[in-house]
Amino acid sequence: MLEIRNLKKQFDHADVLRGVSLTIETGEFITLLGPSGCGKTTTLRIVAGLTEPDEGSVLLDGADITHLPPEKRDVNTVFQSYALFPHMNVGKNIAYGLRVRGVKKEERARRVEEMLRLVALEGFEKRMPSQLSGGQRQRIAIARALVLGPKLLLLDEPLGALDLKLRQQMQRELKDIQKRLGIAFLYVTHDQEEALNLSDRIAIMRDGLIEQIGAPEDIYERPTTRFAAEFIGQSNFLRCAVVDVAGGVPVLTYADTRFPGRAGGPELRAGDEVEVCLRLERVRLSRAPAGPCSLPGVLKSRHYAGGSIRETVALQGGQEILAIQQSSGEERLEEGERVYVSWNPNEAALVR
Repeated sequence: MLEIRNLKKQFDHADVLRGVSLTIETGEFITLLGPSGCGKTTTLRIVAGLTEPDEGSVLLDGADITHLPPEKRDVNTVFQSYALFPHMNVGKNIAYGLRVRGVKKEERARRVEEMLRLVALEGFEKRMPSQLSGGQRQRIAIARALVLGPKLLLLDEPLGALDLKLRQQMQRELKDIQKRLGIAFLYVTHDQEEALNLSDRIAIMRDGLIEQIGAPEDIYERPTTRFAAEFIGQSNFLRCAVVDVAGGVPVLTYADTRFPGRAGGPELRAGDEVEVCLRLERVRLSRAPAGPCSLPGVLKSRHYAGGSIRETVALQGGQEILAIQQSSGEERLEEGERVYVSWNPNEAALVR
């Protein structure tokens, strides 16, 4: 439905986009995720028609819209700042685009009422934006963007100004709205949890390029680069040497201990160096080796955090490993004890 082809953009002779390509299907929720300055908002603004690319093109349903003005595109945008007209009530804010397009008054009223039902704010049409909470204002901004029936909704960190509890509530409501409407959403955020909760696919961006794209589970469980693994979730990176590859399964070594790596990762051969990505919640600590992947060390610190315990182990090879254990039901270990760090090789991605 949307095709972004090889977008490039410079600002002040600095490369902001260096060849971004992406496709979005009808009804998909796609998130551009990355740190500040990676190019995600610039990509969104080019799709919206608010910024001209230096190279590349944007196609909507096969039609080239790269150089069309924003009002000529079947696309609408929701911003973090809400951008509501402060002198207009809720009903007039939502109906503004319809009025500009010459939609008759009765039809405008019907569609405004429909949008208010969609965002669960029936009866609010006479209120002014100043009388609304942040979450209510954001819902009105979404209703105003959707009332024109766009094929694609663009959202630029729309929940960034909300507190944590309200942001989590709005995430659920936003996903529900998107499913009910069945239109595509292109969402920009730097919040990894938000991306995991909302998206059908996530595109991790870095330095003007897409580093990795895939379903949330793929991105989390099978990162292809260290950057992608670090940006989603919390991980340890255990630097190992490859000593053999048997039947597609690499045999790794760390501090003279051999253990299997996960199959299906990067193409490896004996002599290569690789890092084992150990998610903190997947690491297990015990007094005896547990399974084929177990390394000895000493429990350096142990910090209670309510429902979990954060522990640090100094491995014999010199590296430190962090682990998050449940505060109940786990073997009680004390600081200074000799312990083993263990993990399931199928839950530990290998990255170069």
